[in-house]
Amino acid sequence: MKLFKKSAILLFALLLIMSSFVFSASAAKSAVLYFSKNTVEVGDKVTVTVSVNPNEAMYGVQFYLEYDDEVLKYQSGSAGSAKAGVLEVVESPAGDKSVKYNFTFTAIKVGSSAITVKDCVYGALGSSGSVEKSFGGASAKLTVKDVALSNNANLKSLKVSGYSLSPSFSASKTSYTLKVPYETTKINISATTDDKNAKV
Repeated sequence: MKLFKKSAILLFALLLIMSSFVFSASAAKSAVLYFSKNTVEVGDKVTVTVSVNPNEAMYGVQFYLEYDDEVLKYQSGSAGSAKAGVLEVVESPAGDKSVKYNFTFTAIKVGSSAITVKDCVYGALGSSGSVEKSFGGASAKLTVKDVALSNNANLKSLKVSGYSLSPSFSASKTSYTLKVPYETTKINISATTDDKNAKV
């Protein structure tokens, strides 16, 4: 009977300790990761946003953002330090319950890059002072496509400074005559494309 009582007391104490541990060590909500555009082509800029929202006052945030640096080139953002394919963020929110961090990348190569938020912690105030807590990471894939080629190779305008073309400009015409004085050594030609992404 005494052994049963001792076992029951020990079991109760163990359950109390376990429930206390689970409560104090529980991770905050996961980070949220999203992109400014879903379709990205080579040469495009894209903003990656990481949102941290544990719903309690934060006084420090730290995490790492990993990406494929052969597909994406880091341009600017909230990173404290940037190495090849890894950004480290160390920030000090002033008691904010929700914070967002933006990172701008340029797509430099066709392919896909996993973008991962990992090793995430934040500082909060507990009953006995500052407490470090973890929050879940996040991961998403960003796909970079090749630049879509246009089938529009037309000009929108063609002008020669100080002179008139013959015949008058038309997108369907590809040959023009221009009469200039014999001593002319230079003329200024300007042209704009019908497709704003095309180049002359």
